[in-house]
Amino acid sequence: MSRASRSVDDIYLVILERLGSGSFPLGSRLPSCRALARDLGSNPSTVSRALRRLAANGLVRTEERRGTFVTATQPARVDSESQIVEDLTRVVSRASAAGYDRSVIGRMFEKALASATTSARVAFAECNVFDLARMSRMVENATGVAVESLLVDDLAEDWRDKFDVVAVPLFHLADVAAKLRGLSRVVELNFVPAAPVLRRIATLDPERRVVVVLPTRRGIERISSLVRQYYAGSIETHIGGADDIPQLGMEDVLVTTHALGLSDDQAASPAEVIRVDWALDQHSARTFKLRVEQAMA
Repeated sequence: MSRASRSVDDIYLVILERLGSGSFPLGSRLPSCRALARDLGSNPSTVSRALRRLAANGLVRTEERRGTFVTATQPARVDSESQIVEDLTRVVSRASAAGYDRSVIGRMFEKALASATTSARVAFAECNVFDLARMSRMVENATGVAVESLLVDDLAEDWRDKFDVVAVPLFHLADVAAKLRGLSRVVELNFVPAAPVLRRIATLDPERRVVVVLPTRRGIERISSLVRQYYAGSIETHIGGADDIPQLGMEDVLVTTHALGLSDDQAASPAEVIRVDWALDQHSARTFKLRVEQAMA
């Protein structure tokens, strides 16, 4: 079949394959319909219909004047429209059997709907400015939940006066729990190392000198453990800031995160620099809105 004769089914499957392969990561914005049509050898109308099908299956979400965002990279295995109708039918049947009439059941449904769609004030907390901005956008794009960016160091005891819920990466959960003296109305999100980063680490020559540099002991332990899972050689560690980076040569590799605060000039040093970027776990994104509602309840 020629590219020009691709059907809606063909375009749907091509985009679905790109979602699964990571070409369109979770939380990313898709190219416009016109750009996709040029890329796939189709027309904007066919692409638009394929995107509507992807949206109906919970894979993308379109916002007027903002674009279409990836909300999942695989179709949901449960909670199809027909299954939800079956669940609602059972609930209505229970209410009817309990003696409630149609008007009362209608009021119950409206109350439940209002409760489920109440807008929560959600803060997203991270430890460094770069990851905070990037991960906040990722959460909003993938889940549809608006969040206000907040550095972990700026969390205060009176946070409940400003926010209903604080969302935080799972690897910072202990830091936030200690700062807020508990996890009441704190919702964790699972961020994992981006696949291209893992590929770079896994394909390093085991004879090269790899140095993990971060400003905290906890960060050193987390990233060193990550590198050891994929790198066959030995590694060294150094606790410090961007100005404390040990002297590295062309054969060396520096592994760090954006928490180190490397400038562009420092990142252009003779050594190869691998900065760990994070991707939002799909299951964590799917359940985030529900967990925010549960935390508020």
